[in-house]
Amino acid sequence: MSDLAKLAAAVTVGAALGATVKSVWGLARIEVISSLIGAPEKPALKLYVYDHCPFCARARVILGLKKVPHELVFLANHDEATPIGLVGSKQAPILQLPSGKAFAESMDIVRYVDENYGGPSILAPASGREDIKKWIQDSAHVFHVLYHPRAHAAPFA
Repeated sequence: MSDLAKLAAAVTVGAALGATVKSVWGLARIEVISSLIGAPEKPALKLYVYDHCPFCARARVILGLKKVPHELVFLANHDEATPIGLVGSKQAPILQLPSGKAFAESMDIVRYVDENYGGPSILAPASGREDIKKWIQDSAHVFHVLYHPRAHAAPFA
């Protein structure tokens, strides 16, 4: 597992822990307020997510870390038309660019945002450290609970 994947796993765990802090991430969308006229300005990027998805949390984290203004759109689980219309399949997260082009896959979104927004890149290249790989493998059961907190809190779990 590359260090980038390890970082993504750590970021996803952090997102799961921080998901309850609604004031940081917002509930429906983030709007940029124009300092010139005081009117709401529509953000250039639009991120479509499922609120229960750890991969969507990963995409939200990079946008937050890099302080990238974006509109956050929560998809209903039964909404097939929106994601299929954007990327041809029912999946999330989906990042829609100002040009209208949209793409999915959380790590593609993380790389794109890191390389194109919010200053210098914050992701380090893979180092191949075996101790980190072992730690991730040994901690997988903990990550699973953090990734899917609703399932573990449900009466059938």
